[in-house]
Amino acid sequence: MRILVLGSGGREHALAWKLAQSPGVSVFAAPGNPGIAKLGTCLQVPHGTSFLEIAESIGADLTVVGPEAPLVDGIVDQFRARGLKIVGPDREAAQLEGSKIFAKNFFIQSKIPTAEFVTAENQTDARQALDRRLSTPPESRNGRAPGAHPSGFRRSRTPPWVFYFV
Repeated sequence: MRILVLGSGGREHALAWKLAQSPGVSVFAAPGNPGIAKLGTCLQVPHGTSFLEIAESIGADLTVVGPEAPLVDGIVDQFRARGLKIVGPDREAAQLEGSKIFAKNFFIQSKIPTAEFVTAENQTDARQALDRRLSTPPESRNGRAPGAHPSGFRRSRTPPWVFYFV
């Protein structure tokens, strides 16, 4: 069985390492890394070449996707449309990992507990949201003193900004 692992990081190395232990499996990676090269064949990804083309060119029986970006871009949908076997969520399901706003809204709609968050389209709105939150004393549900401020927050790098209060 010819298995193509997409990606070049530690996650992909772990996948390739475990797959290479299976009898009858040949591991290919695109693009791979020096560690993966010890386990199988690393393939160059020429500019303009799709992972779909690479999978077809090597006759991959299965493709395993490591990185988030191709999943969010719909690689699983593309492979399935061609009748190729691939492991990973389709484009819609990948939004849970690829879009923090999508994920937070999904959690709220599904009544899954999640940290408070707020989105902002510009820096002024972001500052106002942050100022409002930091000026509001945190609530304690169990009677213990929770502290004067949230213990921290994380911010996405590009608009819309998402603040997570923890």
